[in-house]
Amino acid sequence: DLSMTTTDQTSSMLSGQQLTTSESFLPIKNMIESTVENARRREKHLENEINELKNEITKEQDCKQKLQEDFLQLQRVRNILIKKLRRLNRSQTCSNSNVNRSNKSPTNSIEIESV
Repeated sequence: DLSMTTTDQTSSMLSGQQLTTSESFLPIKNMIESTVENARRREKHLENEINELKNEITKEQDCKQKLQEDFLQLQRVRNILIKKLRRLNRSQTCSNSNVNRSNKSPTNSIEIESV
């Protein structure tokens, strides 16, 4: 009888200690879970920011490429215009040269600025 009572008392004391220990870990567990949840939210927010920044970079790269293409096209047009003006200038110079021989007047030609 005595041995049973002692065993029951020891068992109930251990069980009470386990309950108390579990209860003391509950706030720590809640704090850890809260921290993990906050970290997940923050990670999701950062992922969204990263995606937005990637989209901005892509748009800026597209704009840069478009500007480069436009610039090259303008350079081509400029070069074509310079060639045409030079031809026109040569042809006027030749015409004026012929006129000068007959009229003895000064030559009028278009000057092209080289860049």
